[in-house]
Amino acid sequence: MGESNAPKGTGTVLGLLALDYIFKDQQIRKVCAEVIEENRRSLYFHEKLGFKEEGRFKEHIMKNGCQWT
Repeated sequence: MGESNAPKGTGTVLGLLALDYIFKDQQIRKVCAEVIEENRRSLYFHEKLGFKEEGRFKEHIMKNGCQWT
């Protein structure tokens, strides 16, 4: 996503700025995210931003008529 020539770490900086805005300026108490288990890059990104796992959805995704577990 984004420009292919963007400096390394731009996504992390933008994520941190967004969370700073959400918590400080908007005074929102909690942000939730869903990450598909197989998407390790997204999971790592969210962990870098400070997200913690609170639970898991089981049999939550239907793709091509098949339920993922």
